[in-house]
Amino acid sequence: MSGHRVDPVFDDHERIVRVDGSDVAVVDVGARDGDVLVLVHGIGASWRFWRSILAPLATEHRVLALDLPGFGRSAPAAPRLTPERTAVTLRHVFDYLEIERVSLCGHSMGGIAVLEYAARYPDQTDRLALVSAALIRVTGFFKEPLESVMRYPITAAMLGIQLLNATIPIPKPVRSLVVEQHWLRSMTLWPYVANPDALDDDALEQALRGPGTLGTLNATLGGIGYDLLAAASRVRVPVLVLNGTADRLVSIEEVKVLSAALAEPAEVLLEGVGHWPPLEAPDAVTSALLHFFAPEREG
Repeated sequence: MSGHRVDPVFDDHERIVRVDGSDVAVVDVGARDGDVLVLVHGIGASWRFWRSILAPLATEHRVLALDLPGFGRSAPAAPRLTPERTAVTLRHVFDYLEIERVSLCGHSMGGIAVLEYAARYPDQTDRLALVSAALIRVTGFFKEPLESVMRYPITAAMLGIQLLNATIPIPKPVRSLVVEQHWLRSMTLWPYVANPDALDDDALEQALRGPGTLGTLNATLGGIGYDLLAAASRVRVPVLVLNGTADRLVSIEEVKVLSAALAEPAEVLLEGVGHWPPLEAPDAVTSALLHFFAPEREG
């Protein structure tokens, strides 16, 4: 197993802020006078998805990691948690914390949310990182499901597995077995990672707590009709598109198409890494993010 360990001390920095009449869980750590970097998780996760990389990022930045509505300890959102609604919620959280400008990093569906944020609030966004977020085929399934299933049967099966796993809670005894048993770990993580044993046990156990969250269905419904490439074309800030070459949900072709739609793209491809790079390759992800968000690169 990987020797990379998560830092449990960050649990002590979690706070609840009330915006739009709902509670949102936020972790706020790092340099108080540093640039603000916001981490946004994907479907079936929480702020703890980022725990393996929080400590090194917090040495250079003020880092916010939050639970989106309906995930983790945040209150459920109204039906259809759209990227547009999520972007507005993020802005209201920043207003509550008296933060004007931010850089954002989003994973998977969280990447779509931060892309929408940058398109909607260009004057309050510095930079973006999109991790495993070139979900062009996935969002296309919501637009033309029958045609998409016929054209991309493997992607359809992967999406079905992802949604099924995300909506069913995993009991603690089962989580322990997944962590301890190689065959079960490999079977459970097959849709998401290329090298299951690369995940630290603590990070894996935290990831397995995500499925069954109330926000999963809302966020899935919210993706219906969303035009990922149209949003990308409206973004004018520098954007890092980071993806694993062994991602079973996002193809390299989709990464290239997304990059082509952006005004200032940069790409980092992690060889042999799947859909969960922050868990499977935390050191490589940390290095890429620290380089891309380095303060001296601004201006």
